Amino acid sequence: MPSTAVHPGADHQVFWLLLDATKGSNTILPIHHPFWDQHRPGDRWLRSDVTEGNNCHCSLEATDEHPTAPPKGFELRGNGPQPGLNEHHSDVTVGNNPAKTGRLFAQSHPYFPQSCAQCAFYQGGIANGFKNLEKDCEHCRYIPIPNETTVSRKRNREIYQQKLQDPNYVEVEFDEVSGGVKATHKGHNFDKDKGSYEKDILDAGFKAGHSVILENEQGGTINQRFTEGTWDGRKAEVAGCETATSNNILHGLSHCASKRETKVAILDFPLGGFDQNVWERTLNRYRGLKKQNTGQYVEFERIVCVQNKQIIIDIPFP
Repeated sequence: MPSTAVHPGADHQVFWLLLDATKGSNTILPIHHPFWDQHRPGDRWLRSDVTEGNNCHCSLEATDEHPTAPPKGFELRGNGPQPGLNEHHSDVTVGNNPAKTGRLFAQSHPYFPQSCAQCAFYQGGIANGFKNLEKDCEHCRYIPIPNETTVSRKRNREIYQQKLQDPNYVEVEFDEVSGGVKATHKGHNFDKDKGSYEKDILDAGFKAGHSVILENEQGGTINQRFTEGTWDGRKAEVAGCETATSNNILHGLSHCASKRETKVAILDFPLGGFDQNVWERTLNRYRGLKKQNTGQYVEFERIVCVQNKQIIIDIPFP
């Protein structure tokens, strides 16, 4: 169909001008014709490098009219489409055809980061636990799905309302920006020397949109060992790693494992110094404890690390 652009693309113009004055027909081709892989109307609507005649606003519509002959040389004609839509090079089409893939944009579109290192969820690159990661935005487990984010925010607001009305909880807050919620039970025991770790974790998770609740640690049975609280509804234990050595990290993970109900192990690095290579080496050491069967190993569901009151590691385990 005709373009609505002030300066329509000349390369597409030949497809919607009256090709045959006697029939008064535009280009009409079957749905599965290869023409549409290369010249799908609308594929240059969003170009950011718009120049005169290079921002074709033509469209299409379904019809039951008889097909016309394909324009001669259509395989070679045309400026490139918006990245992430149809990207045709020689005889190979890369990128995305929404009608065939079911995806509005491919990962080459500017809406996606060019690489994992430039991803907003990467938060500083390799320190986030990514190494030699191949870009796969649509299946990346580190990127929250919008629907899940909405559900999480709704759930956290409900938790906030519950804790706010419960006189046993103090410092109950909801972050309108991140959707995080935090609260501390009056019966929670802050260690006089290392209680700051728990507070660092509380604030870091809260700012990142998590539900972090420090729970009651009083009134249990003899020898009962409480976890610190919950992280997104799962029992969590906190350990401080004053120095980021392999031994200290291993000790921190083993401490979290000593609370056998721990689902989320959270390590705080209050003095900084986190090193990715040391971290990965230590994770392998921790995994090795499983075979030793000494009680120092728990197969956590997730491991979270905090440094400078920010989450630097948030990964599924094992």
